Amino acid sequence: MNTINEILIIDDHPVLLEGIKSVISKSNLKTGSITTCTSALEALNILMSKNIEIVITDISMPEMNGLEFSKICKKKYPNIKIVILSQFEDIQIIKPLVKIDVNAIILKGQQTDEIILALECVLNNEKYYSNQIKELIFNDLINIPSDNKLIKLSKREQQVLELLADEKTSKEISEILFISVPTIETYRSNLFKKFEVKNLAGLIRKSMQLGFIE
Repeated sequence: MNTINEILIIDDHPVLLEGIKSVISKSNLKTGSITTCTSALEALNILMSKNIEIVITDISMPEMNGLEFSKICKKKYPNIKIVILSQFEDIQIIKPLVKIDVNAIILKGQQTDEIILALECVLNNEKYYSNQIKELIFNDLINIPSDNKLIKLSKREQQVLELLADEKTSKEISEILFISVPTIETYRSNLFKKFEVKNLAGLIRKSMQLGFIE
């Protein structure tokens, strides 16, 4: 098996950073240095000073998200392989990542086993996508409508929608669901797009009309 000499892991949650690092360190992968950081801006500085081979990055981060970071990384360092961790099962988020040719996309919550599989594939110059991601891409490619174009929400999107309907702020929702405020804002933005509305009042009104909330 090939050796990965330099890995960089980016996530704005320190606990998750250490968890991913631990999973890799305890695996059978041959790895050298594993560097961690909590922002994409910090990561760009690290890339200038270290010979990073593989970057593992969260998609949702403050200041600069994983997509924006990956675009810069692909342009400046085309030989670096990028593994994306995403909490979103949304083709509108996944498509731009596929378009810029990231090497792997894994759903958060499943990365304990999949992160190693993804790294093994990437080392062999193969792509790796979680099964749910592959299904999203396949359905989009063959243009399958979802329930006659009815709106479909993930479990997390439904939770955020219901809390917004209860007049909770992004900070309050963040504390209830134990996820960051920028992530809540991303869910909120995605809900606006899915319901084709421009503001919170329109979102609540339309979601009530369609039966998503009472």
